[in-house]
Amino acid sequence: MDREPVFLHVIHEIDAPIVQVWAVLGDFGSGELGSGFVSKVVADGNHVGALRTLHIAEEFGGGAVVERQAARDEAGCYYAYEIVDYGPMPFADYYGSAHAIPTGRDTTSVLWTNRYLAPAGEGVAFRERSLAILNVIEDNMRRLVTAQAN
Repeated sequence: MDREPVFLHVIHEIDAPIVQVWAVLGDFGSGELGSGFVSKVVADGNHVGALRTLHIAEEFGGGAVVERQAARDEAGCYYAYEIVDYGPMPFADYYGSAHAIPTGRDTTSVLWTNRYLAPAGEGVAFRERSLAILNVIEDNMRRLVTAQAN
């Protein structure tokens, strides 16, 4: 199958201290962060090598994808992950990362990066879908960080 590369880098500005943001973002097994496109997450920890199974909501095609945490820097509020079982997803060579960076006493930037190979001719559509999913994650993160602060 012919494939084409997809790259994306997205920054979300969150009005909360790094400690609050990382408490949400750093939970590799949280199902709440993906609420809206993931119906359930099953994970075995927050360590390098940890696996999480994302059960994709039916409206996003259903099935399950397994990700492995490839790197983690707790002090640096960073982790990277790769897909090890694509389930029904038609892409390959997926690698992503999430990094929370303090930008002020009460503000944090969250940098997401993804790279993968999409089916040839579908790169733009897959990139748009990935961006839409990251927007859902951003909304969830804001909600979860606000709930944690209260």
